[in-house]
Amino acid sequence: MGKRVLIINDKSLKRRLIRYALSKHGYEIVGEIRKGYEAVSLYNECRPDLVAIDISMHQYYQGAMVIFLIDSKARNIILEDTKNQDLNIKVLEPGEMDYEVKPPDDNQFLEAI
Repeated sequence: MGKRVLIINDKSLKRRLIRYALSKHGYEIVGEIRKGYEAVSLYNECRPDLVAIDISMHQYYQGAMVIFLIDSKARNIILEDTKNQDLNIKVLEPGEMDYEVKPPDDNQFLEAI
């Protein structure tokens, strides 16, 4: 069984795309959530290996706030939509709290995890 992943994204199409890409490569999706304030309790319930989160979420808790509220030892994959719809990805190692925008190539997301 692959790594266990929690997906946090307020857009259902984006969640489906991430779920499909990861499931196709053997990752187990243990939960999906669209609201940041629900993410903390679901994270504690599922205890995933990785968290794929849209840091640009603005409803309730912002995506960046969720990272600080969940386990500081979690490994997070940060996804951000920009205005031109390019996908930017940053991998945060356990305890790391910085963020950089990087334009990914086709395999960067899977390589990151």
